[in-house]
Amino acid sequence: MDYQRPLQSTLLCLSILVLLGTACNSNTSNSGTTARGEPITSAKSLTEDTTLAVWAELIRGTEIEVAKVYTENPVFLGPTGSLGFPLEEQIRYHQIRYKDLTSLVNLHRTIASEERGYLYEIGHFTNAKQEEFKHLLILKQQGDTLRREMEFIAPASAVDSSALLAFDQRRTDWMELCNAHNAEKLVTSLYTPDALYYNHKPLIVGHEAIAKDYQYMNRENYSLQLKPIHIELVNDRMAYEIGQCSGSYGGKYLFVWYKDSKGTWSVLMDSNI
Repeated sequence: MDYQRPLQSTLLCLSILVLLGTACNSNTSNSGTTARGEPITSAKSLTEDTTLAVWAELIRGTEIEVAKVYTENPVFLGPTGSLGFPLEEQIRYHQIRYKDLTSLVNLHRTIASEERGYLYEIGHFTNAKQEEFKHLLILKQQGDTLRREMEFIAPASAVDSSALLAFDQRRTDWMELCNAHNAEKLVTSLYTPDALYYNHKPLIVGHEAIAKDYQYMNRENYSLQLKPIHIELVNDRMAYEIGQCSGSYGGKYLFVWYKDSKGTWSVLMDSNI
């Protein structure tokens, strides 16, 4: 695959973006897809969703306490992997790249773990240049406030919905290898070389580290089924998926799908809470 990017190169590229304010142009996409059995939540505008509104005010430069928006030590991710900036610098990057928001909507939000107070969210926003982006969030309920614990943002553009068929096949392959208790082959054949795994612990990166963490799949009695709840096509090389697990684990999962130069869709980011 063509997806290996050293962290230093990532930071350099992001720094150039901050200084020059560059970004890719894109078009509106109404590509949300809901699996059978669970409807999409209706889109909520900036004024209707206080969780989105407080983030927007922070990005617009309003003096808002960061702790009202983000949990302690949040994880920032994007198309090039972990952004690696300290919190204050990351927010400043957001303020430069996404300033003067003209729209911000919640496309889908679902409870990931009611007991632990976690939710997953997919949303869409547009800046003053009419550049479009889609976000994938892990939100933590703290008191009466939802704070961002993990944030994945990527440029958005129109995309052919035929990609959904590829996800179905790759997801089937994932389940077959998991239920065959072959964690190593699952990771090496279905994940990008520098894939990210986030499970409320330090971010795990790469085939070897993820396969090691997945050794529980190799137990003879372990089984798992995945059912997508919502798939959001982000651009022609990326999609977000929120789904429901059943079997040995009954929680929800997140995938970020990435298509390499050969046209193969693989998991770039995987998470469950």
